[in-house]
Amino acid sequence: MGLQEAANSIIVHSDLCGPMQTPSIGGSHYVLTFIDNYTRKTWVFLLKHKSEVFEHFRQYKALVENQSGHYIKVLKTDRGGEYISNKFLQFCREHGIHKQFTTRYTLQKNGVAERKNRTIMEMARSMLKAKHFQNDYWAEVVACEAYILYRCPTKRV
Repeated sequence: MGLQEAANSIIVHSDLCGPMQTPSIGGSHYVLTFIDNYTRKTWVFLLKHKSEVFEHFRQYKALVENQSGHYIKVLKTDRGGEYISNKFLQFCREHGIHKQFTTRYTLQKNGVAERKNRTIMEMARSMLKAKHFQNDYWAEVVACEAYILYRCPTKRV
């Protein structure tokens, strides 16, 4: 890969968190995250079913590539069934996206996504408890956190 190609490519980490014990007000049970490796910007999607992951990835890919002018070259995920379906793998092959999977039962190998999920869920619990909200507001809190986290300075940015 040449220098110009490397500058125009994106590495994305992704993970699905859930199912949550309490469904959200909108009926969501899962949190899907996509994290840009370079900026650590996080996109959060709230899902009712695991089967929605592929469609949200397609939407995310179109949005990011159109806005940035860069292309997703690598998608790093765990070996969850939502990421290894034939339809998902075929889509990645057709669009030149290299899929990198972690070793089975080693969550630490998907560190970026796992740490981000942990941060998001701990912030959600903290905010719900601090404001005495019911647990079924967790999805709204998670969406708010994604907004806040991207605007907070980090060592990486």
